[in-house]
Amino acid sequence: METRFEGEVVSWENGFGLIIYRDKISRRIYFVTRCVRGDWRGSRSWVASRVPVSFTISRRKNTKTGVEEDFAADVAPIFPMSDVGNLQDYREVSEVRSKHFNHVFLTRSCGDQIFLHRNDVVNDQNRWDFLIVGSPVWHGVVCDDNGKWRACNAELYSYEELHEFQHESEPEVAVEPVSEPESEPVSVLVEPTTQSELLRPENKNKSLLNLILERSLVRHTR
Repeated sequence: METRFEGEVVSWENGFGLIIYRDKISRRIYFVTRCVRGDWRGSRSWVASRVPVSFTISRRKNTKTGVEEDFAADVAPIFPMSDVGNLQDYREVSEVRSKHFNHVFLTRSCGDQIFLHRNDVVNDQNRWDFLIVGSPVWHGVVCDDNGKWRACNAELYSYEELHEFQHESEPEVAVEPVSEPESEPVSVLVEPTTQSELLRPENKNKSLLNLILERSLVRHTR
């Protein structure tokens, strides 16, 4: 029986993490996604920093250095992370990561990859042709006889639905209202007011501005 150790995840990012544990002295050991035990739905989304875990220690040869090194295997949570649900009723949405003739690989919301065969589609098979990388797929999960998780009971979206999903995330382009160009002020050529006009008795109490406006009106009515 393999010895199990207990420790705490100190980092986890992009499928690579470190665990700190004590074996006479404090040690650190790395682990990768494939070394993490899935939960009741085959998801590894429970992995996060500060989570207490148990694990075994295995060895492998580093392909770059050729040196044997330890790594954590069969990493599992010490405490239950969520209540076990009914796997037959469970559904989730994943995105197509890569598409092949009769199967696709999906990326789950937790970051795991999962296999889907075309025969596991339960609705219109013709919708298979509309799938592209990034298309959402509504599906359940099942663990096969080899202990591997795969997608099942998948329902595919119609072309119209996929088209809507692809465009709903596009930001709306704000259209600024086009304002009418302001009309340039029309300059009015005004004949200069002579000094004699200013000295006339009827213009004695009028301002220079009024005299100019009166002169302009007379000129345009001629």
